[in-house]
Amino acid sequence: MDLIETQLQDPISHWYYAHKFRIILKAIKGSDMDRAHLIDVGAGSALFSKKLSENHPNLRVSAVDINYSALEISKSTPKFSYLTSLSGVSGDMYFLTDILEHIYDDKEFLKEIVNSAPKGAKFVITVPALMTLWSNHDVFLKHFRRYSRSELQSLMLACGLEVSRCHYLFGTVFPLAWLSRRVKSKGTPSSQLKMHSQILNRMMTIFLKIDLIVCHFLPFGVSLIGVGKKSD
Repeated sequence: MDLIETQLQDPISHWYYAHKFRIILKAIKGSDMDRAHLIDVGAGSALFSKKLSENHPNLRVSAVDINYSALEISKSTPKFSYLTSLSGVSGDMYFLTDILEHIYDDKEFLKEIVNSAPKGAKFVITVPALMTLWSNHDVFLKHFRRYSRSELQSLMLACGLEVSRCHYLFGTVFPLAWLSRRVKSKGTPSSQLKMHSQILNRMMTIFLKIDLIVCHFLPFGVSLIGVGKKSD
């Protein structure tokens, strides 16, 4: 989650992040998280890695973000550390959740991380999908681009990753998202993630269970996930 996006009181309970976390859990299913060292690149609030750390007491996490303050770094523990650089740090699993779209040269950035990772390291990458959804939301979050599935897959392959999964997310709400961004295409850049009533939030959380079934087949979505590993 972006540090700039702080208007959500309990982000992990919001239907958008709750669903994305479910997708990430599916992506890492079968991995021994209690023996893993997770590198959360561009971690921001480290929303997903913190939740995983709660669920797996022996998981070691290194949250890396150039924007961390001295106060945040001082909160580091042997189990969960906050870093401003990847220098000297490597793990067997890497999260890059909604970070590549912030990087001007995304290929060079990802390739450098893959090169520093041990062989066989697993990568879970999420990015915003499709330039047709570009809006003031992206401007507010300082994005350079949104990705198609072929673009993300090609990027991962070019950086030395074997891709095991690459598909759209939130395809079931794509029409609503597209319409909303056309209506709100003008005005001051701002985030479109807002708190909703508990009833609406619960309804969306339940509805998006359909997305878990159909996301592999839909040729569109609001977000993308790519899963791969560093070539042996």
